Amino acid sequence: MTTTNSILRVYVGLQVVTLSWTSLGMLGQGPEAFEAPFGPKYALEWGWVCAHSLTAILVLLLGPWLLWRLPGHRPLGKIYLVSAGLAAFSGIPLSLQAEGGWVGRLSFLILTGLWLGAAWGAYATARRREWKRHVHWVQVHYLLAWSAVFLRLGLGVTAYLGVSLQEVTTPLAWLSWQPGFWLGYRRGLFGSGRKILSA
Repeated sequence: MTTTNSILRVYVGLQVVTLSWTSLGMLGQGPEAFEAPFGPKYALEWGWVCAHSLTAILVLLLGPWLLWRLPGHRPLGKIYLVSAGLAAFSGIPLSLQAEGGWVGRLSFLILTGLWLGAAWGAYATARRREWKRHVHWVQVHYLLAWSAVFLRLGLGVTAYLGVSLQEVTTPLAWLSWQPGFWLGYRRGLFGSGRKILSA
């Protein structure tokens, strides 16, 4: 393993564990742990918030284990895909209440569609034992899952710079899933809906 790969693995691991740990801590405190305008909205949708957050955390934690082909790949892969599906569907009610009006909500709904499409691609190619294409779909799916990490990093940086939350939430929401989308597009995975369905 090269030094660059080792550094990347450490970075990914630290980001995933940090985000998962802080998210669990905030969930444990309830909606009051989230600053306005998120806290009051989350209080009304708290069941969906918990379902989405817990399943998304599981996806983030399992992703590196699967991508690095560690033991238990097949059963953990099934858990990953089920968790991803639950995270995507439980995120839809939250997307419809997202900040930024219809522009912000559209971003999260597009991300949900891409995430479900990539999950289907990973599942279908595994069933057909097309392993190279399966790996491509899993990489794209996990990079889309990292939109949560990218979004929080962006919010942290902009808050440090003194930019208001309302100004940056919508553009950061759109930017957060661009790496996953463009990786899939460059590999021909998002060329058309038909390609996804026939993955």
